[in-house]
Amino acid sequence: MIRLLFVIIIPFSFVLIGSYPDLPVASFFFSANVLLLCIVTFMEWRYAIAKELTEKLPPEHLKAGDLKNFYSIIVAAIACVLSLYLAATALWAFMLIPIGFFLLKKAGKKT
Repeated sequence: MIRLLFVIIIPFSFVLIGSYPDLPVASFFFSANVLLLCIVTFMEWRYAIAKELTEKLPPEHLKAGDLKNFYSIIVAAIACVLSLYLAATALWAFMLIPIGFFLLKKAGKKT
């Protein structure tokens, strides 16, 4: 239910940043919302692993899920910090998420 709360707030924070793109508070609110959503997703993933709800998944999928979730948290935290100084351009940090997922996938195939 906590995850749903942060998902529901995304449209509001997106409209807020669309209306006030140069306002650091709007950029920070959106970035913090995404950060909290990433943290909750990571906690849910770790809970599923701890309760062995993912027993049918191969270990490499579990590791990839951990890396992707942790990477998303780091990128969202970077966006939060950048939004305090570069409000209009801080959201470009989120473009690192698909790039990082692609690189993690490539690195996983090499091992």
